[in-house]
Amino acid sequence: MLISCDARAAALAIAGESRGEPMKRPRSEKRQGFFNRVYELVRRVPPGRVVTYGQVAEMLGDPRQARTVGWAIAGCPEDVPWHRVLNSRGEVSRRAGDASGERQRAMLRDEGVEFNAYRRADLKRFGWDPEPRELFKLLSGGGEGK
Repeated sequence: MLISCDARAAALAIAGESRGEPMKRPRSEKRQGFFNRVYELVRRVPPGRVVTYGQVAEMLGDPRQARTVGWAIAGCPEDVPWHRVLNSRGEVSRRAGDASGERQRAMLRDEGVEFNAYRRADLKRFGWDPEPRELFKLLSGGGEGK
């Protein structure tokens, strides 16, 4: 069934989302704690490397929370390198204000990340996959990403 733009806009308004603006979700202490852990981990992703939403969730021990990682990234503080987080196909996900993702791709290109003709980054080549020992060290507060 096709939904008209007006019907979709009404449904989004009911859900708390307006045209092109992310939903404002109330943050419980638990959710805010998870968001803060996302921010801390993404700050450790080195320039020229990328991670996926699902990979961040898995690294934080909650592999079913990729969408929550997306919500965290959508409203992250300015010091979080949000542009280093891609979807599971190595693509830029749509975001308010940059529907084409060109800004994010440009930021990644400036760091040396390359995109193919399908606008995908090679996750095997540019993905950040720290060793478990390094990840533990990073998440426990010691060490920098490589």
